[in-house]
Amino acid sequence: MSGKLAMYGFDHAYDLGQFEMGFARPSVFPAVFEHLHVCGQGRFSEVLYAKTALSAIQHFDHDECVSIRDLDLMFLLERDAERHWTEIHSSADRIEWEKRLVHAADEACRKTSQKLGAEWTRVIAPERRIADEFLRVTGDLSGVLDREFAFLRETCPEHQEQIKAWSWRSGDDQVLACHVFFRFVAEVDRGLLDQCDCKLRDNDSLRRLMHMIADHVGNCRKAFLG
Repeated sequence: MSGKLAMYGFDHAYDLGQFEMGFARPSVFPAVFEHLHVCGQGRFSEVLYAKTALSAIQHFDHDECVSIRDLDLMFLLERDAERHWTEIHSSADRIEWEKRLVHAADEACRKTSQKLGAEWTRVIAPERRIADEFLRVTGDLSGVLDREFAFLRETCPEHQEQIKAWSWRSGDDQVLACHVFFRFVAEVDRGLLDQCDCKLRDNDSLRRLMHMIADHVGNCRKAFLG
């Protein structure tokens, strides 16, 4: 399925558990990504369904502050109108469902962009501007990644505990994004200093900003590691 979706510009962007996978491609709107989220449920993925979304980041996150979902594709593919999924009883059923998904995915994602893209771009614009400024002052992240351990240790001790609280996942990208924020926040936007003591889960705008920085870090890390 990945190879067939690649013909429409989709990259296999993430896996969430055993029966969830995601594909992403750039939207016609700048710095916005179209996401195709494929899900299965049951011991052996006995049911399948798919949804589309627009996201401010390339890598998927369930956090609603960073993405907006569209259920039209799920309704289009459903064989069960009550549960909005398709039951899979054989390999032939799976192949047939995947064919329908591949056939519908390109147009479904384009329609999601047409329907939601302009408003979503407006919503995320403030954080995108600030994220771009963080990336500008950070400079070449390859240099940061080359000495990542030292970079992390150089962050002021007073911020270390807050960074632990803000690292919403244990992944290296989220941790490094938090360090980038605290190292350069005073240079980028001193107004953000008043928010540094907040709980990240309570601040959608700040959390969206951190997702954007972490997404860029992840893309740079992938390129850095080759």
